Amino acid sequence: MTYSTARLERATSQSVPAITIELISTFQYNATDEAPMTETFQLHPQLAADTTIVTDGPLSHVLLMNDARYPWLILVPKRANLVDYDDLSADERKILGDECAAVSSALKRRFKAHKTNVAMLGNMVPQLHCHVVARFTDDAAWPGPIWGVGTAEPYDEDAGRERLAILRADLISAFKHL
Repeated sequence: MTYSTARLERATSQSVPAITIELISTFQYNATDEAPMTETFQLHPQLAADTTIVTDGPLSHVLLMNDARYPWLILVPKRANLVDYDDLSADERKILGDECAAVSSALKRRFKAHKTNVAMLGNMVPQLHCHVVARFTDDAAWPGPIWGVGTAEPYDEDAGRERLAILRADLISAFKHL
């Protein structure tokens, strides 16, 4: 395992408070069997504007969506130019599936969710990413999808920091078993 620390600040807009966090990455994906990458991974600007990084899994950045209505994480494989699920290798698809399962389980356990929704849409943001959202029978969108229902409610700075700390600890622990 490789341990590294980086100081990151989420992109801000007028309605979203700035949150500066310490990222502790406990994994570095080892792609020794693959051809060397010729392009650098870059997070899509919309994802960067709407999320804050929680931690890194073996393959993906795990991001917290800035919408306090739902415990909502987004996994983005750290590979350049990925658009669709089938752009991943078979091994990477397995890793992403394991990451999604670990994130789903952590959200259900932490928030006592009724269930989780796991989805890869990519119609608005073309970069491959996977939403994992904790759902409750009393949430505003239940039983339908969360997209297009109501208006996002950004975290206030204290609640955002608390949510990040809790999720970071949960996911670092969960990813140790992958």
